[in-house]
Amino acid sequence: MLPGLRYAPSAFTTATGGRNIQSVLDLSAELFKQANTWVTTGRLNRAFETIRAERAAPGKRGAKWPRVYYVTQVAVNPVTFMMFVNDPGLFDENYRRFVVGRLRDLLPVSEVPLRLLARPKTSRESPRT
Repeated sequence: MLPGLRYAPSAFTTATGGRNIQSVLDLSAELFKQANTWVTTGRLNRAFETIRAERAAPGKRGAKWPRVYYVTQVAVNPVTFMMFVNDPGLFDENYRRFVVGRLRDLLPVSEVPLRLLARPKTSRESPRT
């Protein structure tokens, strides 16, 4: 019913009988843990290498190819990743959705919202490890 929340787990309980209350509390604790997870830049970039090997970002006709220089986590709750790229406009929404889906599979944040931002890399910036 909610295709944008396919990744989110469902938990059922009864108000009158009080059944499954502990399982809902355990699930909420796990979701809180995932929402506050920090992923190291090295692990994140290895995940991006895996994603890039599976499917490279599609280039627009007559334009330069999209390139990800490195990725780092910038926030939690929601987990937010920043891609430093050659041109953010080259990364279409379909590819971003694909990347977010693969990050859910490769990182310990499979059941919480993820934000994927892109910004151009300047010459002064260098990858953090």
